[in-house]
Amino acid sequence: MIGASTALPVTIARAATWDPSLEERVGLAIGLETRARGANYSASVCVNLLRHPAWGRAQECYGEDPVLTARMGAAITRGVRVNAMACVKHFALNSMENERFEVDVSVDEHALHEVYLPHFRAVVEAGADSVMSSYNRVRGEYMDVNRALLTDVLRQEWGFSGFVTSDWVFGTHDAFLSLQAGMDVEMPLRLLRARELPAALRNGDLARATVLQSARRILRTCVQHAAAREMEAPTRAVIASPAHRALAHRVAAESIVLLKNETVGAAPLLPLAPTTGHLAVIGRLAARANLGDHGSSRVRPPSTVSPLQGLREALPGVRITTSSGRNERAAAALAAAAETAIVVVGLDQHDEGESVVTGGVDVGVLGRAFASGPLRRVLIGLAHLASRFVRGGDRSSLELRPGDERLIQAVVAANPGPSSC
Repeated sequence: MIGASTALPVTIARAATWDPSLEERVGLAIGLETRARGANYSASVCVNLLRHPAWGRAQECYGEDPVLTARMGAAITRGVRVNAMACVKHFALNSMENERFEVDVSVDEHALHEVYLPHFRAVVEAGADSVMSSYNRVRGEYMDVNRALLTDVLRQEWGFSGFVTSDWVFGTHDAFLSLQAGMDVEMPLRLLRARELPAALRNGDLARATVLQSARRILRTCVQHAAAREMEAPTRAVIASPAHRALAHRVAAESIVLLKNETVGAAPLLPLAPTTGHLAVIGRLAARANLGDHGSSRVRPPSTVSPLQGLREALPGVRITTSSGRNERAAAALAAAAETAIVVVGLDQHDEGESVVTGGVDVGVLGRAFASGPLRRVLIGLAHLASRFVRGGDRSSLELRPGDERLIQAVVAANPGPSSC
């Protein structure tokens, strides 16, 4: 989404609601805001399986269960496509960031059709208008040229009639073979195909019927979508509207998983009592609105509320003091002086996510800078090389940062009673 939009809870949090009907409402909100921006296409349906919690884009998926993923993915698809064409991604077997441009996934037929594909099929059957192919290879072939999956399975076995796109910038490896395999659109810019297909058509290396087949898929899907949706488009007032912010708040509340709520004195620690005398809020994320990955799932809400600000608004009669926690001794002293201490730490875009791979630079910007000529091939080569030898967006450890752990230990030691992390 270009510009401001509602910051809905991430997909993995929404999965914790176990509520497909609520997820369909999320999809409806996404579609409305997409259309209000003048767009007609939303690549917001991510149903890749979380095979390991260290995956850098775990927040974008519904978890490790293909059944739950299928139910939730189908629900958001139904909601989105009321106002925008819904695109499901990343097809298929894309569950890692490190080496995502180069990895070759080997999988047997049973695992492929019983674990990795059923949720994609469910989303297709729910009406997905578009499918985005993934960067990786499957059984030796890059997905954009993998006819076995893009045509034999997706179209012939499942009956998908929409159009297939590449992943962004680095997702098209061969202008001819990808078209013949069933990949219709090179995203997001005019790159390989714009340069190579016109001459191939003129000299007869490429059949005109192959191009027309993809063109028909694209046009048919767009026309059918336009004919089915309501004629009157939503105004921009719907973007980050009170109704959508209330929906985001409800989803967040439904998604919370309380792991422990110990009894302190005669009552559990949570909810915090409005009669608390002194509350210390400590940690590097206490006064920040941590919105997660700065990659393709990044949102830019018109306003945010940090944990510190939220606590002050919820507990107006409580004295609240704060510390970033950089000085552990000072943080411990603050905790010792308080009746209750809260530590706010965790992961941000520097620890995991798509933005780690590109250094925070949008891949679309990279693509525009090198959209033509030999520099593009050099850029692709460097990206593939970097994905093999440079840390990607996957986590190397499931633990918190060492400094975060030390801060928690210092605060708990200073205030062993009512402390929360």
